[in-house]
Amino acid sequence: MLTTPIFLFIIIKLLTKIIMDIKELILKKLAKDKEVRAATIVKLTGFSRTYINRFFQELRDEGKIVLVGKANRACYVNAEIGRAHV
Repeated sequence: MLTTPIFLFIIIKLLTKIIMDIKELILKKLAKDKEVRAATIVKLTGFSRTYINRFFQELRDEGKIVLVGKANRACYVNAEIGRAHV
């Protein structure tokens, strides 16, 4: 049986990997398709739109992606490409 500190450490490591995997997935989709929508990542991962939007927001805060458009027309692009749209 795992002790509580070891169990928590393992859970934290797994969650960190999931977070990095989702960010990497978003960036890889952008590199391949030039734009990506939240709905695409939701379908690929099975996570909720709210949860996935957190990763998009983090990538926006890091300056790696830019939101182009609004509402159902919104998509995310690489920050360098997005600045050319603005």
